[in-house]
Amino acid sequence: MGRYYHGDIEGKFGFGCQSSDDADFFGVTGIEYDSPLSYEFEKSDLDKVNEGIKKCKEENLIVKHLDKYNEITKDKTYINREEISSQLGIDDDTFWKFLKINARLHLGLQIKESIEKKGQCYFEADQC
Repeated sequence: MGRYYHGDIEGKFGFGCQSSDDADFFGVTGIEYDSPLSYEFEKSDLDKVNEGIKKCKEENLIVKHLDKYNEITKDKTYINREEISSQLGIDDDTFWKFLKINARLHLGLQIKESIEKKGQCYFEADQC
């Protein structure tokens, strides 16, 4: 069981570290029509999306650990939190903060790519 987003982009929200309205970080507020949140990003929103991506990439945790994290998790379908925390040399709280920023960055990059390719990014986000 998990929460997903689907439409012009698709994916699963990071379990325990990413809220359903995380796309708000990129400058567009989700609109609730019943249960799912609806997002409508347009070309005119691209500067805000790029600013959000820049903020994520400038986060100290991402700068320090993203390359090593990607190396550790490459080609893995299961991630052992304790093992990765240990290999990154960070405590559990820091690891969760890293996952939150990394999940947000991934979402922002998907939104950006959709806007650049289609001129828009429309999707719905499941809520719990």
